Amino acid sequence: MIYGVTDLGFVLKRLVDFKTEFEETFKNVFGEVDVDEDSIYGQFIGIMSKFFAENFEQIEKVYNLFNVLSSSGVNLDRLLALTLHKRLPATSTKVYVQFEGEEGTVIPANFKGSVVDTGELFDLPNSITISKENACRVELDILTAADKNYSITINSTSITVSGSGLTRAEIALALVNRINNYYSTIAKAAVIEGSKIKIDSLTQESVFSFDISSDNSSDISLDKIWSPGICYSVNKGRILAVANTLTNIETPYTGLNAISNFYDGQLGREIEKDDEVRVRRNKSLKINGGGNLEAIASKIAQLVEGVTKVLPYENDSDFVDSYGRPPHSGEFVVDGGETSEIANLLWQNKPAGIQLVGNTTVTVQDSQGYNQTFGFSRPVTKYAHLRITINSYYNEEEFPSNGASIIKSKVLEFAESLSIGKDIILQRFVGPIYTNVPGIAQITIEGAITDLPGDTPIYGEDNIALGPSEIANFDSTRILVIE
Repeated sequence: MIYGVTDLGFVLKRLVDFKTEFEETFKNVFGEVDVDEDSIYGQFIGIMSKFFAENFEQIEKVYNLFNVLSSSGVNLDRLLALTLHKRLPATSTKVYVQFEGEEGTVIPANFKGSVVDTGELFDLPNSITISKENACRVELDILTAADKNYSITINSTSITVSGSGLTRAEIALALVNRINNYYSTIAKAAVIEGSKIKIDSLTQESVFSFDISSDNSSDISLDKIWSPGICYSVNKGRILAVANTLTNIETPYTGLNAISNFYDGQLGREIEKDDEVRVRRNKSLKINGGGNLEAIASKIAQLVEGVTKVLPYENDSDFVDSYGRPPHSGEFVVDGGETSEIANLLWQNKPAGIQLVGNTTVTVQDSQGYNQTFGFSRPVTKYAHLRITINSYYNEEEFPSNGASIIKSKVLEFAESLSIGKDIILQRFVGPIYTNVPGIAQITIEGAITDLPGDTPIYGEDNIALGPSEIANFDSTRILVIE
């Protein structure tokens, strides 16, 4: 039998093969000698067979280094580079951290905060200033109740309520109602207790400017100002930062009173595993020369820093499709990455005659210096709400004291698997809950979807359909567990 590199691939010569060959060779050379394992010849043959077998195994490994299916680690990375592929690196968890403190306090770059319990560190790469002009939350107190007007200003527009005949608490409630009606696209307000109210931006990304009328400087106190900053986990990977847990200040500064994260952090990514990168490579086929949409999507994912998800769509018919795409057009839905880098890559690789469309219009210069305008899409975020009711308990198991928190965490873990355009199938959340939380006999899961995180959800048990460029955003603050 032929061993080593053959026309059929590499044929491994094993320990038993070497042993048998050496025994036959010894007998042919020395005659009928004793080659049993306990004999001198047998022990010598055993030592040599092991040595040669181990070397042959190393030769096989070297051979396999040139095969994407069998190579691993750094050696696989080198093979991927031959076709312009690269393993997706680990990324940090991103979280919007809210800073509360004195007006004008500067929080410098490299500020560090940490998560309660886990101690995971988060870093602020760019400085921020706590300011009424850059607020994501303000907390107020109505100090007086008088027959006068009470006015506040948000984004340079003022509202006023009359305090005539009202108590401090009633004035606070009147302001809250007026804010929620007038500033419904900017902020939302709520009574904290009594005469104290808070005003929040509608999303973690948005801010507003705020001021109190000079006529009310002694009637309304501005107790707290919160301004946001984007922080990243020091350790890369799926580092948890559940809402309201990033509260430890590791690098104190004068004027900074508290930090928090009003929303869950956006989980980072672990370094891409060997099997995962092989699958992605196969999907993109010949990425270095491919002009098909899958290959272009793979290029965007690999070559544009910060891109986390790419989904290509194509309408190759002669008619406008059900999503409004023109005939012979393509649409790329891209999450993350710089818009200009994505635009340049799309222009360099788009197939001739294919119109690129989307909710983001971009313009690039071609090789002749002419402007070329086309589009791609950014995911349209829809905010998912879940209401999980535990209808009955299983008496033979004990429901943990932190069962509601476990349910939320397992729901969020499963939600991470939902990509752009994926519908929310409510019953698929049942498995992770039953598997990880003992003591539950029966649950009901209801869901809702809203355009803004603070919108009032209308719950139902039907699955939730999403459009091809829509993505569901889940957050622990919008998961309600009823025990």
